Amino acid sequence: QYERGSTCINLSSAGQHQKYAKAVSQARSAVNAHSSTFSPGTFAEVNAVRRRCDKMLVSVGNELVLALGQPDASEPTEAALAALERASRSAAEAFYRSFGEYNSVVKQALEECHASSSASTSPDWQAMRCFDLLKNCLGEMRAWLCGALALPRAGLEGLPARATTDLLFCLREQRARTEELRALAPPRMLELLGAAVEMDPELRSLLAKLEESLDVCTVRKAGLIPPRLWRLITSHIAKIEQLQVMLHNYASSPSSPRSSPPHSWQGSPPTPPRRAHASSPPAACQTTPTTQGAGGTAALSQEDVAGAALALLGGVRGDGLLQEDLHALSGDQIKQLLLLRLGDSEGAR
Repeated sequence: QYERGSTCINLSSAGQHQKYAKAVSQARSAVNAHSSTFSPGTFAEVNAVRRRCDKMLVSVGNELVLALGQPDASEPTEAALAALERASRSAAEAFYRSFGEYNSVVKQALEECHASSSASTSPDWQAMRCFDLLKNCLGEMRAWLCGALALPRAGLEGLPARATTDLLFCLREQRARTEELRALAPPRMLELLGAAVEMDPELRSLLAKLEESLDVCTVRKAGLIPPRLWRLITSHIAKIEQLQVMLHNYASSPSSPRSSPPHSWQGSPPTPPRRAHASSPPAACQTTPTTQGAGGTAALSQEDVAGAALALLGGVRGDGLLQEDLHALSGDQIKQLLLLRLGDSEGAR
């Protein structure tokens, strides 16, 4: 998903920004490091998509160089402007084609992942699948919006009409998947889920305006540039994935109330992918709970941690969690829960 988004931005900008090209290279390296998790056919398709995108990038870049090389007088000539417009439209075409091809290969990888599970009929498995589909929907939205924002105006105007339909579908599917997740989540986790899927106010307002107008110029008028919008959506995806990992560990814990019938996991749910940029908890979540005193550092007991978390969460709004629910979580999982519930700020840490 990172590779899809960074490739879209790089093609839209005709490879003129080194930071976007670097982002593509880093994303590809990360995917290559996990190549064994793909079927041979799917990974071969990933490489085929890469080759086609690289070929388009060279073509668009050459066209832009030719356009910029047009002889100019004191003002750009008609020929120069026409050449720049053609190059912009070529960039738009390359962006939209890469967007579609990456969507297909990501969908293929997700379907293979979900088909490999023996628990496809259980509510818990359905919830995990819904997490995956919601994150993918947000990833599509990130690639579309950031790629479109990186286009010059002529390129944006040259996007096919179906591109706007794709954006509308992403916006509506994101909302539908969120509601589906609310319906599938464990009842005691609904409050926490609500906090996790709550969008940054800036992002929420922007998407609402987009769905109403379907005009990407709305994003530009809001002063959002691709890196800023990328960070907003990526932060939201990472927050959702942290909750996915937490709920997976919570529900599959032997001491969890959900580990006994009739709420047990049926078979093995799909384990969320382990990616340092999303699945790994923040550095603040990776230490053992401790308390500082004059005599040094003493580890807190699990009962102490659970009791403190319950009191803190209850004091915020009341999460409907029971003490035994928190006992089923590790100290690090409770820290993730607190950061999700209170917001990942310095004060919350």
